[in-house]
Amino acid sequence: MRFGDIQSALLESWTTVNYCITTFWPNRDYNPAAGQNHARLFVLWAGSDPVKLGYTGENDVKVIFQVDLMYATGRGDGELLDVADSICSDYRSGVRLEYDGQQVIVWGASPSQIVSDGGWLRCSLSIPFSAHVRRS
Repeated sequence: MRFGDIQSALLESWTTVNYCITTFWPNRDYNPAAGQNHARLFVLWAGSDPVKLGYTGENDVKVIFQVDLMYATGRGDGELLDVADSICSDYRSGVRLEYDGQQVIVWGASPSQIVSDGGWLRCSLSIPFSAHVRRS
């Protein structure tokens, strides 16, 4: 399995576009400055199903790339929605990403409802992906 390459394809795709927002990476310290708009990235493994039989067959690995956009309250949600629109446009259905020969396929992107969360406006973007990986 090539879980590291799948995760690297997702994270590298984020770095190739400049959304002009501070980014907090998965499994790293999370210390945003007060009022600093930022994004928190998560890679959520969502299962694996066989697509070819046999010991050396392939599995379809499902992944959700979650982006939590965190914006300071009291300024409205227009800027947050502009960034969410840009991200959803970049991760539209059918986009293919690659890292070290491992391809991942985007199945679209959708935002959650904007909620107030500890002094921030939070909008979570769910970006489902899948990748075929060899079992051997």
